[in-house]
Amino acid sequence: MASAHLSILPIRDDGSKAPALDAWAAYQDAPATVETVAGWFANGRHGLALVTGRVSGGVEMLELEGRAITEGIGADFRELCRQAGLGELLSRIVAGCTHRSPGGGSHLIFRTDTPLGNQKLARRPATPAELADAPREKVKVLIETRGEGGYFVVPPSHGSTHPTGLPWEIVHGGLATMATISADERDALYDIARSLDQMPVSAISAPRARSGDGDRPGDRYNEAPDAEGRTEELLLTHGWTVVHRRAGITYLRRPGKDRGVSATIGRHPGLFYVFSTSTEFEAPRGYLPFTVYAVLEHGGDFGAAAASLAQDEPHITIRTGTDAPDEVAPAEVEEAEPSTWPEPLDNAAYHGVLGEIALAVAPYTEADPVGVLGTLVSMFGAACGGGRALYQGSLQRSNTSILLVGATGFGGRKGTALDLARSVFRLAYPELDALWLVGVASGEAITGHLVRRIEEARAAGGPAEDRVFLVEPEFGRLLTILNREGSTLSAVLRNAWDGVPLGHARARDESLVTAHHVSLLGHITPTELRVKLTDSDAANGFANRILFLAVRRQRLIPFPASPDAIVQPFVRRLQSAILEARLPAELAFDDAARDRWEDFYAELAVTPRLGLSGAVTGRHEAQVARLALVYALADRSPDVGAVHLDAAIALAEYARRSAAWALGDSTGNRHADVLLRMLDDGEVSYDDAKRALGLRTGADLAEAVGVLVDAGLATVMKIARSTGGRPRRVIRGNGANGASGARAARTGTKEISA
Repeated sequence: MASAHLSILPIRDDGSKAPALDAWAAYQDAPATVETVAGWFANGRHGLALVTGRVSGGVEMLELEGRAITEGIGADFRELCRQAGLGELLSRIVAGCTHRSPGGGSHLIFRTDTPLGNQKLARRPATPAELADAPREKVKVLIETRGEGGYFVVPPSHGSTHPTGLPWEIVHGGLATMATISADERDALYDIARSLDQMPVSAISAPRARSGDGDRPGDRYNEAPDAEGRTEELLLTHGWTVVHRRAGITYLRRPGKDRGVSATIGRHPGLFYVFSTSTEFEAPRGYLPFTVYAVLEHGGDFGAAAASLAQDEPHITIRTGTDAPDEVAPAEVEEAEPSTWPEPLDNAAYHGVLGEIALAVAPYTEADPVGVLGTLVSMFGAACGGGRALYQGSLQRSNTSILLVGATGFGGRKGTALDLARSVFRLAYPELDALWLVGVASGEAITGHLVRRIEEARAAGGPAEDRVFLVEPEFGRLLTILNREGSTLSAVLRNAWDGVPLGHARARDESLVTAHHVSLLGHITPTELRVKLTDSDAANGFANRILFLAVRRQRLIPFPASPDAIVQPFVRRLQSAILEARLPAELAFDDAARDRWEDFYAELAVTPRLGLSGAVTGRHEAQVARLALVYALADRSPDVGAVHLDAAIALAEYARRSAAWALGDSTGNRHADVLLRMLDDGEVSYDDAKRALGLRTGADLAEAVGVLVDAGLATVMKIARSTGGRPRRVIRGNGANGASGARAARTGTKEISA
């Protein structure tokens, strides 16, 4: 195995299945030498494991646990694959390489170009008997994977490697005959596995009304005896297809796919459960029938959906006002997408060759020109490398972090923007493809990638490649990883943006990457951004290193033209700009740009930054300087001129408006967010707020109130009682007071008479 360029590990002989090494992270980056492996197994060790991921050529493993096999989940998985058009794919993987574990589990092993991290795809609650044996194991895994950052034990491991003493066995094929499959095929298989998950899920429902009389239209719709049938019929009219029905469960496939399964009805009682991305629904989520109706028929406008139902059924009265639904915790309430679109991007941003390309392709694509421009800026900066810089408080280079924010199924066409820009660069600078790094699972993966580049260059006697272009099509996944305890990803990405040396701890030493040029391009929906972007992401500076750009579908084009002929006139200019920018030099503002910068800086000093959206745009000056450098490099200009600065300001200002649109008054603290919505209806007393939020202590409420006060969104007041005694404390939203109210709120509490 070692000689076949697979990374392997020795496994302990104590039944733990853990590596018999003090540290094994180094072997996620590069396989051990044949000599090292020989030393590990010189004394007759019984167990070995294969490290999955890129280090072993893109190996991933899909495991059906022994309990999944005995409970019939394995048979369900095979049947669903067959019904979903994936039977041949599954057969190819099984024949290529299948192992059996001592516990009766099945390991399906394959290769892919873009291995993902380890995932638990299907689980179930533990049974009472299982809880009696292991009280802490409340959840049992049915299907999981091993990918980037993982490993699994392989044959001929035996003896004390497993608690049973039984061996791992080869069932079909071998590691030399593993099937190679595409990322889409892998994702389709994983979606099949997700459809078999048995864990309870929370429903996503409309905001609940607070006042008025009569039945709520949404409640009546949800409680109708034929609610599931209505949901299925509605989905079918919107292009979904039924793949399979079994045991009261309907398996459906989203529009635009010809294989696989995307969602179920009936797996979770009363819910449409979505587990596939790239639909108008967030995944993985459960949706009540009325929410499905509102999304599909009214673009997520719950008020319009309720009005439409009430018109169809006159006996239903519409309630007004919003509040959290009684049966759903405040943190689980999903709001409709923001309704007020940001003010359009100023034409100044479409300066130079990058802007000209974005405008040239606009009539021929559904993609938002903003998305195309942002993607081109990101790719161009990545290609240029760190040779050229602009000093503005600190050295700013051309690497950017850009996040396209748009509804997946409502017209953002984010993937189209990426595809268009990639087509341009394949003509002008095909070397960019080699810089892509997709699906990172840790900060160590980035630094390890750079260390490997350095070592390869050292061995070849040439300069090291310090450019990395991180592409994350599902940025919500990255935010989830960021907030895991012990994750280094946020720190590494912050340091990469700043140009700070990146440390990389390995088994025998620690490497320091001093030269690097890391760019980031991601895609996310507004809802997922609001749910997953936390106040800690804003406080630690991760989010304010990102430019958020709101994007949406511009037009319907059933048969889009190839962009190659359209962009051909720009290819030579783009190519020349990149090659020139690769040469080291330091740029500066010219006189006109210095005057423009002074005006911009003065304006920025008096602009309030409120709430989470204000926090994530707190690095506005540096972002503008960095974008101005990109525009100047694209013009092959020796200096940064006023026209470059105006273009940068236009794009950065649109990014700020996009952040405000996507995040609104979100604070990143879920209790503060719910409290802020309560304040829309007037002031709230401390006691009422504590009860409504379900908080046990005053300290918990004080934290939520403090977040709003610090952000300038609320004021705490003491109201004297007419009967004397201790003043009553109330919280009042600043609302329409705007910036003046926000500044006043920061001065502390006020005392007024009743």
